[in-house]
Amino acid sequence: MRIVTSSQMKQIEQRADQNGLFYYDMMENAGTAAANSIMSKISPRDKRVLVYAGKGNNGGDGFVVARLLFQAGAKVKVVLVDGEPVTEDAAANFDLLHDLEIGVLDFLNDEPQLQVLLRDVDIIVDAIYGTGFHGALRKTARLAARSINGAIAAVFSLDLPSGVNSDNGESDKDAVQADFTIAFDSLKPAHLIYPAAGRCGTVECAEIGIVPQWRADLSHTFLHIMPEMVMEAIPERPEDSHKGTFGKLLNISSSLGMTGAAKLSVLGAQRVGTGLVTLAAPRSLINLHAASLTEAVFLPLIENEAGTVARTAAVQISPKLEQSSACLIGCGLSNNDDTAAVVEFVVKNAKCPLLIDADGINALGRNIDILSEAAGSVVLTPHPAELARLLNVEIEDLLAHRVKYGRAFAQKYNLTLVFKGAHTLVFSPDERVFVNTTGNNGLAKGGSGDILAGMIAGLMAQGIPPLQSAMCGVWLHGAAADRCADRLSKTAMLPSDILTDLCGLFREYNR
Repeated sequence: MRIVTSSQMKQIEQRADQNGLFYYDMMENAGTAAANSIMSKISPRDKRVLVYAGKGNNGGDGFVVARLLFQAGAKVKVVLVDGEPVTEDAAANFDLLHDLEIGVLDFLNDEPQLQVLLRDVDIIVDAIYGTGFHGALRKTARLAARSINGAIAAVFSLDLPSGVNSDNGESDKDAVQADFTIAFDSLKPAHLIYPAAGRCGTVECAEIGIVPQWRADLSHTFLHIMPEMVMEAIPERPEDSHKGTFGKLLNISSSLGMTGAAKLSVLGAQRVGTGLVTLAAPRSLINLHAASLTEAVFLPLIENEAGTVARTAAVQISPKLEQSSACLIGCGLSNNDDTAAVVEFVVKNAKCPLLIDADGINALGRNIDILSEAAGSVVLTPHPAELARLLNVEIEDLLAHRVKYGRAFAQKYNLTLVFKGAHTLVFSPDERVFVNTTGNNGLAKGGSGDILAGMIAGLMAQGIPPLQSAMCGVWLHGAAADRCADRLSKTAMLPSDILTDLCGLFREYNR
C-alpha cells in the first residue's frame, strides 16, 4: 500500500491541478468518496449527523459530505470549530449548505444547542484538521475533539483524525478517536504508525481522481511491508543446493536459567532455511540444548561462576566468527561484565552481518559508542524498554515520538533498527522507514522476540542484505502469528507455535 507524506500529497495535488483536475474537483471527489463510504456502512435516512468542520480544505471536504448525506435523507447539522472557511474552494462548498438550508452552528457560541444534539447523534464526521496539522490542538479544537470523543456515535474522520501528525504518527492526547478513517488517494504515515494509528479505527483509502503518473517519481521514505516485497527478497531454493548454499549462522546465546531464549532463536533461524546454525553457549548447558536442538551444532564456551559466558571465551568465538556468514548475539545471554566484554569483542570483530538482541542490547548500554567501531553491518532488535535505556529517555516519550528517535538512532550509528511493538518499524540509516502491520497481541509473550531475532539472523546468514532480512523477518513473524491466532487463539498461542504456521507461509509462496 502506498504511503506519502503531507508535503508529497501537496505536490501530488499541485500536479493534478496543473493537469486539469482542479482543487475544487478533488474536494468534491474526496467528499463524495467519504459520503459513499459512510453510507455503505450506515443507512443515512433519518440519521442524526453532526459534521465538525475546520476553516481549511479539510472542512471543505466535510461540507461536501454534509450536503450529500443531507440529500440522502440524513438530518445534518454542521459545526464550525474555527469559524467560517478561509479557502476559496471550502467557502464555495460552504455556500451550497445555505442553498439547501442545512443548519450551521458555531462550536463556542451555540454550545447549549450542540450539547442537546450530541445526546442523540448517530454519526459524527470529523473534518477539523487534515494533513497539515502538527504540534498541539488549539483550545477550541481541543474542546471540539473532546466533545466528539465523549459522544455515543459512529465517528468518521476525513483523511486523518484531527489532532494527529500526518508524517510521524505523533498524536495529541485529546486527538479525535475515530471508528473509521477515510484516507484520500494514499495512506499517510499516521495511518500505520502508533500512537496515531490507534486513533484511526478502521482505515480505508478512497480514490479522488489522481492519475498514477502524477506521483510516479516520488521518493518514498515510508514503505508498507507487503508480501510481494518479502517474497522478492527471499529467492527460491536451487535444486542443486546443499547446506553450505544457505549460510552459516553463529548464535551466541544462553545462560543458566535462560536456555529457552537461545533454543527459540535457533529454531527461528532454522525455520527460515538457514543451512547450518551453531549455538555457542556456556559449556555446562550444551548437553541440555543438544537434547532438543538435534539439527544444530554446538560450540561449548568457557563460563564464569554465574553460569554465563566468560570474557575469555572470545578466543573460542573468534575463529568461528571468521567462518560464519552472519552472527546473532544476546538471546538469554545475561548481562554482566563478562557478557558485556564478549559483546564488545563481537561488535568490533564480526565482519559478517551482526544482529544484536536482548541482553546483547542491554550490554551496549554500558558503552553505546562501540557501535561506531563495528567491523560489519549491524541490526538491532530492541523492544521499547531496551531502546529507551539505550537512549536514556522515558518509555512514554519514546513511544510518543517513535519516528524521531528511531531515525536519529539508525542514522547516528549507521545500522538497521527494528523497533518492535504494535506495527513494528524498521529504520534504515538512509531515512527510510518500513512499517509492518502483520502480527497481533498474541505475540506479547516471552520468547516471541527470540524467534524473530533468529529469523532475521538466519535470513542474513543466507546472504539477504540486513535491511531486507529485517523487513522480511518482521513480516513473516507477524504473518505466521496471525495464522497461529486464527488456529489457536491469541490468548493460548505460544511463541513456538508460530513456527508451524511459518512453514505454511513458505509452502504457500513456494519457498
